Formats: sequence, structure tokens, C-alpha cells
Amino acid sequence: CYGGVNSGIYEDVKTWSNIVYISGYEDHAVGLRENGTLVPAGDEEHGKLEVRDLENVTQVVTGVEYTVALTADGKVHYFGYNKHNRADCEKWTNVKKLLGGDDHLAAILDDGTMVAAGYNEYKECDLGSVSKAIGGAVASCTTFVLNADHTVSDIGKNWCGEDDVFDWTDILY
Repeated sequence: CYGGVNSGIYEDVKTWSNIVYISGYEDHAVGLRENGTLVPAGDEEHGKLEVRDLENVTQVVTGVEYTVALTADGKVHYFGYNKHNRADCEKWTNVKKLLGGDDHLAAILDDGTMVAAGYNEYKECDLGSVSKAIGGAVASCTTFVLNADHTVSDIGKNWCGEDDVFDWTDILY
């Protein structure tokens, strides 16, 4: 861990082992162990780190005051402050991949369509037109979509050109 010395994350992650995936945001981080369990670190405010009892986890993502985990049975588990109804993600089914960060989160479903929950003032959660997603990212007021043809689309607010991805091609991840 680099930085985070004052948040408690630094000391906590030094003891982790057998970690295959990690997600962190501001004041907390969650590691996914190879045995499908999670280990949290940092600020536990709003219950965002109450993930210790989950098993068979395949992915974990974090964002502003939340942690979301996907288990092998396809169930989405939400922990943290339910700002902007982000906990609605627990209703999702057929989830293939989670995308987390900032005030909203999204998921790619088995059929390549996407769903999202959370802050949506700039329509960053309006993903109904997405049909062939294979990857993506969530950032601030934008959802980025990696399409099956390896182009990138953005949905949301482009403040100052940071979302200018319309000409990106041959993107793998």
C-alpha cells in the first residue's frame, strides 16, 4: 500500500496473504483471497467493510462509501451507505462482471447488456443501449464501455474532454 498511512489501510494490508484481486477507494480497500473469501482494510463507516462472512466470492469492487461483491452463484452483495439507491444492485441477475467507483456502479450481464445503480444526474446509469459489452469502467459522472469490437463508448457527462474515447480502437481491457 502506498499512501493511506493515516487511514489505517497501510497497516492492515501488510498482513494480507493469498490475495488474487484487490479493489480500493479513498479510505477503504478489500482483497479477494484465492479461497473466495474477502479481507477488508480501512475505515469501516457505514458498514462498507462488513464482508468477512462472504464465501465463494469471484469479484469485489469499491466506491464512495460502499463495497460490492459478486459470488459464484451470481448473487450481488452490497455493503455500505445506500446513497442514490446503489443497493438496488442486489436485484441484478446473470452478472458476469462488476464495475465500481465513485457514486454509481455497473455490471455487465452474461448477454453483454449492462445495468447500473446509483447517482444518475448525467445519465451515467442509462445503459439500455449497450448490447455487446466485454469490459468497462465507472468514473465520476461517466460509465465507460469496452465493446466486443474493442472500441470504447462513454455514457454520462464529459466535463473537459476526459471522456473523449470515441476514436479509441483495439482496446483489450
